[in-house]
Amino acid sequence: MEDSETRLSRRERKRLAAQSRPRRWALRLSLLLVVALLLCFAPRLVAISPLRDWAIQRATADLPAEIRVGSVSLGWLSPVVARQIQVDDATGATIAEIDEASVGKPLWRLVLDQSDLGIVRLERPRVQLQLRPDGSNLEDVLAPLMTDDTSSSSSPPRVMVQVTDGELELTEATSGARWSITRCNAEVDLGVTNADAILAKLSGDANPGETANSGAAPANFAIELNWPLNAAANPPTAAAAIDGTDESLPTSDPWPRDARLAIACENWPTEMFTPLLQRYAADMQLGGSLTADSEIVFETGQQQINVRVCEWRNVGLAAPEYLGRDQVRLPSLTVAGRVQRDSTGIEVDQLTLQSEVAEARMHGRIGLEPPMPGRAATFNTLLETSDLEATGEINLARLAAMLPATLHVRDGMQVTSGKLLTSLATRRGGPGPRIEGTLQASDLAATYQNQPLVWPKPLQIEFAARQTANGPVIDRLQGRADFLAIEGSGTLGKGTLAANADLDRLMAELGRFVDLG
Repeated sequence: MEDSETRLSRRERKRLAAQSRPRRWALRLSLLLVVALLLCFAPRLVAISPLRDWAIQRATADLPAEIRVGSVSLGWLSPVVARQIQVDDATGATIAEIDEASVGKPLWRLVLDQSDLGIVRLERPRVQLQLRPDGSNLEDVLAPLMTDDTSSSSSPPRVMVQVTDGELELTEATSGARWSITRCNAEVDLGVTNADAILAKLSGDANPGETANSGAAPANFAIELNWPLNAAANPPTAAAAIDGTDESLPTSDPWPRDARLAIACENWPTEMFTPLLQRYAADMQLGGSLTADSEIVFETGQQQINVRVCEWRNVGLAAPEYLGRDQVRLPSLTVAGRVQRDSTGIEVDQLTLQSEVAEARMHGRIGLEPPMPGRAATFNTLLETSDLEATGEINLARLAAMLPATLHVRDGMQVTSGKLLTSLATRRGGPGPRIEGTLQASDLAATYQNQPLVWPKPLQIEFAARQTANGPVIDRLQGRADFLAIEGSGTLGKGTLAANADLDRLMAELGRFVDLG
């Protein structure tokens, strides 16, 4: 009887087990399905739940800022999109607003590979930048990211950031001056197109501010950058010293290779540079507009600066620390030319500076080749390897009218004419390298207390020298003025020099124009 009951119990258990087996599999499949659905819809659930804000706070915990996002679109197979983004600083003031930010790669690829973020697009960002002499609100927020973490050996992710139709509002905290940059478009490629270089393009239009002339010409700018990631951290030491040795001279070219920076702007308000300059000179003020087209190119073994045009119109410069109450005011200041440096020297191609106060021109080559590796160049080697012409002219009347306090011009005096001419030339070849120069001041005239003052020949100096196997030779040294006469020639060891100077007359002549007290 017991055996039959035992056999029945076993059959019953087997039957019940057979009946429960499909149920267990169904339960397992249901659980797997629920887990799969949760994983599938997890991004969307995070996007619409408080987890979204928690994740944002965790990711930005080190920043002294609060970031709020209006909505987020997340999906494993779709790009990550965030809309209505707002960034507030520690005081609660809004720093930035972004209509839409998106990452081109789908979420699953970002999870599997965080070393390449692909293209990040920022649509219509608006940035409120508060500029101070010691920094800005944006620098305050980004300061934790700017610290040099030497303990981290990981490389930053590759990413291309594209900005479309951005706006930048700048406010100078001290004066309250405001400017804006609109229609700002940018593309910064950090290793996506070229893993070994930073590629960047930036363009935009400028609004010169509320106090500017409403009829001002439209202003715009464009910047292009191609910079190798292995660029040298420090520039080289000077390859030429007038005398002595320099053990720090580089044995290889430390400049970056295959790098380029191009800057172009039209009618750009220079007053926008004032907050940056005030970090170094707190009282400096700029005015006027800048039109420029220039580039800096670094190639293997040489560097080049090419200024096609750089014109500063309606120049305004105030720097009380250096100029006192004087201010630089010019209708225009123009610079143009090309300068190229290689391992042996600097090539200057028609470098010019023009304004109503001064003009300068330079053309030729400045040799920087040291006599032997590891030794600094001396004056002799500079002369032997240089072929340069430089001229300059200063309008003393206009300079005195612009900077009377700096030049100590007598109160009530008006300088009506006067010029200062300079020239310098070096020549290679022939019997030896030569150097020649002149300095001439002429036709100085002024009115003081309704009385004319004239100094027709204030000063004229000429010199010519050459280098020989026995040392330098002075062929000519002449100085002429109402108070001075100098005549000399010869070598450093043997020569003649005749001088006749009347210092009292010099002081008397200068005292008529300049306040010597």
